[in-house]
Amino acid sequence: MIVDSFERLPEQARRPDVAIVGAGAVGIALAVQLARAGLQVTVIEGGPASPPLDYRKANLAGSAGRDHIGLLGGRMKALGGTTRLWGGQLMAFGANDLAAGTYAGKPGWPIASEELARATAKALDLLRIPPDLRDSAAVHRAASGVDPALDPALELAIATWLPQPDFARLFATELRDLPGLAVLTGHRATDFETAQDGQFSAVLVKGVDGSTRHLEPGRIVLANGTFELTATLLRLAARAESRIAGKAHLGQWFIDHLHAIGGTIRGIDRRRLGNLSDAVFHKGHKFTVKLRLSSKLQREAGVPNVAAMILPPLGPRELLRDLLGLARRSRSGADSPGLFRTLAMLGPLAWRYLVKRRGPSLLGDSAFLGIEVEQAVCPASRITLDPADPERLVLNWALDGAAEMRGIRLFCEAVRDYLARERLGELEIDPRILAEDPAFLDDAHDAYHQMGGARMAESAEHGVVDADLKVFGTENLYVLGAAAFPSGSFANPTLTALALSVRLAEHLQGLERP
Repeated sequence: MIVDSFERLPEQARRPDVAIVGAGAVGIALAVQLARAGLQVTVIEGGPASPPLDYRKANLAGSAGRDHIGLLGGRMKALGGTTRLWGGQLMAFGANDLAAGTYAGKPGWPIASEELARATAKALDLLRIPPDLRDSAAVHRAASGVDPALDPALELAIATWLPQPDFARLFATELRDLPGLAVLTGHRATDFETAQDGQFSAVLVKGVDGSTRHLEPGRIVLANGTFELTATLLRLAARAESRIAGKAHLGQWFIDHLHAIGGTIRGIDRRRLGNLSDAVFHKGHKFTVKLRLSSKLQREAGVPNVAAMILPPLGPRELLRDLLGLARRSRSGADSPGLFRTLAMLGPLAWRYLVKRRGPSLLGDSAFLGIEVEQAVCPASRITLDPADPERLVLNWALDGAAEMRGIRLFCEAVRDYLARERLGELEIDPRILAEDPAFLDDAHDAYHQMGGARMAESAEHGVVDADLKVFGTENLYVLGAAAFPSGSFANPTLTALALSVRLAEHLQGLERP
């Protein structure tokens, strides 16, 4: 059931087995899994059931470092969360992404790659991706004839896209009808009460009318997005009685992906290059193609992940087509805003998606190399609270830059050599890349992939939550989402975050109510 009034919650929903703060992708996924297993679950969503036109007003925050456009425009507080803005890209993290030390200072994940792969497969079950479409490389190879292992330096990475990316619509039936599942919209979780044993005994929820009520859950899961859940933990950790451990890492190690134009490809063989890089449509699903630095070369060189898309010039027809497609993916059934209202709401997002990622010119006869880079973890990159107003979060997004630039140079040189050898085109690399000049990153922007701030680790000495996502020093408080990622790969983080929801659901099902 979905309600916007606390009075409409049944009594059992006020004392649920699990309270989940946040009704975005991971919050909804966890709630559905737990309710299917017979647990009583209440989801607390601070936003309304439908996306507001002025959704960015709810995202106001401070910025003390690099400009981060996703801080304002890349978050949605509403039922479905940022899946209301998301295109639906799914790409799994691999063993290389979880391993420690593939570049200097990179931490390892406290989860085996085989375990994450198992959970990822179950996440794809949850998303209803058919088994015969899960080998995206095979789908692309069948359509194009291109071997995904291009040469020792380069590989193809294929992303699968959800036909329906809006989780409010994808799981509409479950949210409405699953026994034991209640979703309370328009109410913010403003505080947490602590019992004598140190456990969190109640969640205080505040409605739009200003009234405050209590939920008394057995366990609490913060799933309200990287920024908000990190800010929530920071406020809790500031209390004198707080038992949260790992405070030195709380808010630290914020990361995102970096996007920039690495160069221009001229003299292209349109047919053959298109066969390599064009999207494939098969059985109602879209599969998109990226070139990436091979895992072998990445490990040998000690650099972060680097990938790229071959981006065609974007003329007026393509601009209108993609803008309408973006609006269509972001609308959500009967409760959707009208088309023009949707386009107005998505204006800032569309500009970033359609223009900044596509290249420096809307018109032209060349293709661009759209670089996507894993940010190396940086201790100066962190989320904090404004000392004058603890309700206001402040982001200091910072980069080291040296490891990223070395990886970008190696990758662009490998792409240049491959294109020349195969006579697919001539890549003119940005001279700043060849010089490994960090000034190149001044033109890079974030990907709306906010990660870190409450990272997983083996102990509180190295992180904020354990491998089961329980906050160190607590007994019934958990974190779910990309905030727990120790590092970021180059891939969209949503599928891996959903894999973590699978693992957390399994963990919580095996526990008795405290």
